[in-house]
Amino acid sequence: TGQSMPDISKLPDLAARFGVTIDLLLGKACPLAEKAAEGKLAEYAQTGAITADELAEAAPLLPPRQLDELTDQLMSLANLPDLSDLLPFLSQEKVDDLLRQRAAQGQELVNVLPFASTRAVDEAARALNAQGKSVAELAPFMRTDTLDDIARQREADGRESTALAPFLSNETLQEIVLLRLKQGRRIQDLLPFADDGLLEQLFKAASSAT
Repeated sequence: TGQSMPDISKLPDLAARFGVTIDLLLGKACPLAEKAAEGKLAEYAQTGAITADELAEAAPLLPPRQLDELTDQLMSLANLPDLSDLLPFLSQEKVDDLLRQRAAQGQELVNVLPFASTRAVDEAARALNAQGKSVAELAPFMRTDTLDDIARQREADGRESTALAPFLSNETLQEIVLLRLKQGRRIQDLLPFADDGLLEQLFKAASSAT
């Protein structure tokens, strides 16, 4: 009915029942899926012939444990291939591992973020921030308290955190605005994200000063 895929171990029986090849059942040649169906996946994997594209084609058919193991093989390569197409099929643990590896290698993270755990995204953000790098693309997937910590740290070090402003708590945003005022720095870029209480406080302060 097109609602799901059969267990990969059933493919040889299905192919025999209908008198066709496994490739014909799948609609295209997929050596990895064929080897898995025949119980020869471990032997095939040892040849080192598996590619990211081939694994992505077979991913809907493979048991999660096998898919994670094969993904480990690709992640061990010196040049990490693009594994974006595998993300919907990987375990949470494996996605988190991939996020950490991509962050360590300075690769793009945007495709991995929706599938990673909040804990792993927070860890990656703290590591990137410690290296002086931007964490703006990670912000929508982070915990507010982690964002608050990073924003306060950046501002205390004299670094901008404006890109994080839409995701900060009201308390932290107010703290940063007041810190910038004290240091004589611009606050205009933060005002669109300030709540009514902070805006009223700033208006009263400005009125008193004049």
